[in-house]
This record gives sequence, C-alpha cells and structure tokens, in this order.
Amino acid sequence: MTVRAVDMYNHDRSAFPTVLTGTVLGMGVGYIARNELPVTPSENNFNIDTIKTSSYKIANRNMVQDIKTAAAKAQGLSEYKPGTKLNLSLAQDEFVKMIENKKGNKGFLAESIEKTSEALEKKVPGAGKEYKEIIAKANEAASKNANRLINACKIMIKGERPLAGFLIPGAIVGMATGIIVNAFRDSRQA
Repeated sequence: MTVRAVDMYNHDRSAFPTVLTGTVLGMGVGYIARNELPVTPSENNFNIDTIKTSSYKIANRNMVQDIKTAAAKAQGLSEYKPGTKLNLSLAQDEFVKMIENKKGNKGFLAESIEKTSEALEKKVPGAGKEYKEIIAKANEAASKNANRLINACKIMIKGERPLAGFLIPGAIVGMATGIIVNAFRDSRQA
C-alpha cells in the first residue's frame, strides 16, 4: 500500500528557491537600510553649528561681492576692482560696511537689524525695507548652502558604514523567512 502524501509530492520543486529568494531580498533590504537609516549620534563626527556659521559667512561675502559687481556694472564697468568708488544705495552700503567691518553675529541679531532698518528708514524712505531684503536673501542662500553641506556630510557618513554589518543580518533574516515559509507551506504546494 502506498502513502498518498509521498506520491503527491512534486520532486521537481524544492525548497531551495524560496530560501534563496528570501536571502537575496534580505540582503537588498539590508543594503537599503544602510543608506536610508538616519545617522546616529555615535556616528555623527561633524559639528553642524560650524557648518552653519561658515555657510553664513560665505553667503554674506558672496552677497557683498554680488552687490559690488552689480553696482560696478550699473556704472558701466566690466567688473568690480577693489578701490573703485561705487554708487551703492544706503541699504547696500550699510550691509557692505557691516560685513566688511566684521560686525558678524551682532549685526544679524533681530534687534540690531530692526535698529539699523529704522535708522535707514528715517534717512531714506524704503531703505530699511531694502536692507531687510538684502539680509533675507543672504540668510536664504546661507541656509540652502548649510543644508546642502549637512546632507552631504550625512551621505558621506552613511557611505562609511560597513556593508557587511547590514547585508549579513539582512541575509540571515531573509533566509530564516524562506525556511519558515517552506515549513508552513502545505505539503501539496511544496
């Protein structure tokens, strides 16, 4: 007498493809996790405040250079050269003096901006608003640059993570999943 369960088993279909598929998928998930998991405090080896401060300094210097270049072109000069007398608006002149005299962070405090804006507004109507707009443009450029640099640092840190530390656990979990799927599969489907 034959046993029906043994007779019905399909010998051409083994459990290996399920285990292999689970292992490969687990390794793929491990690789994705390596690049998508957020940077932990123990991995973080850069100072975000330093990046932001340097970004603001660079953006302010660039804004001064842009203001001077635009003023030089408005005067018919091909480019700005140090020592050239420029016709700057009152707000532009105040911003350039603030950056070149290295008032730094003190000049960008809300109360300092407000005082300077009010003083400029008293001298020339609209100058205070223009001054605030110049600062807003510089802050926006600095903020974008800082975020770009911070994201680049995080990507670099994620790239330094050991690949095996994510692939091996992913493969083990995937393989275990494949074995469990095979164990609970109905014998007629095996």
